[in-house]
Amino acid sequence: MNLLQTAALLSLCFVVTACPLQADDGDPDAGGSDAGDMDGGSDGGVDGGGSDGGVDDGGTDAGRPGPFATCAEGSLNECFSNHDCLSAELCLNLGADPDFVPCCLPGTRGTLLAGETCDPITGETDCASSLCLEGSGGARCTDVCTTGTDCPTGMQDCTFIAFSGSSDQWCLFE
Repeated sequence: MNLLQTAALLSLCFVVTACPLQADDGDPDAGGSDAGDMDGGSDGGVDGGGSDGGVDDGGTDAGRPGPFATCAEGSLNECFSNHDCLSAELCLNLGADPDFVPCCLPGTRGTLLAGETCDPITGETDCASSLCLEGSGGARCTDVCTTGTDCPTGMQDCTFIAFSGSSDQWCLFE
């Protein structure tokens, strides 16, 4: 895989979806009238449960923190995937299109495993890793690997993703 293909895959790794919290002081656990899990209704907030990974996919970005140029603006930690966040957090893009600013926020992670079909629009919250890749065979969740045999059929290219900031190798389309 050449650098251009890797950069293209990286740009597909993060998609904009609704994010769970907004706290005026930037602390996602601060509480108060605008912090905490949202009701998951038409506001597009995270409801913290359900089979959809906790996200009401039909709403808008009301209550979404950001957009941020850096995670530090929201007193949040940077991430590339859910593996970089605490177990009670998920990695979500809080940047303004086309800038990706993935940050760790409290919320329910997705359950789809590497190789399972995902929706590029909601992949951050659907995939257990938070990464949904699009390829010629459609969109599928990816995850970390040490060799190609750790990856599902059709995604057995176990490769570092250039410029991702991740030291892990990932299952990529062959």
